[in-house]
Amino acid sequence: MDLELKEYLDGKFAGVDRQFAQVHEKFADVDRQFAQVYQKFADIDRKFENLHADMESMEARLKAYTDERCEKVETSLLTAFHTWAQTYEVRARATSAMLAGVDERLGLIEERVAALERKTYPRAS
Repeated sequence: MDLELKEYLDGKFAGVDRQFAQVHEKFADVDRQFAQVYQKFADIDRKFENLHADMESMEARLKAYTDERCEKVETSLLTAFHTWAQTYEVRARATSAMLAGVDERLGLIEERVAALERKTYPRAS
């Protein structure tokens, strides 16, 4: 009976060993799948790092472009304003010179009117 029991138990242990081997193989498959998942996560991390670097580069280029365009706009505005100011200054000088002539003529007219008033309306003393 011991021999039969031993053979029976050996058969059972062999069956259990086969099942453990199958379970071990399934765990090995799961480990391989996890390794693939980890690799995919590593790939995604690299892609995010590349994307982050690309975005920083794009941000720097956009900032440089914006600064350049702002400087061009400022220069254009200042040039246009300076041109307008020169034209205005020439007009203001001409107007000032014309007003000086008008002031002089007005002064002469006032003197003549005053002289005429003195002749027409002598002062009572």
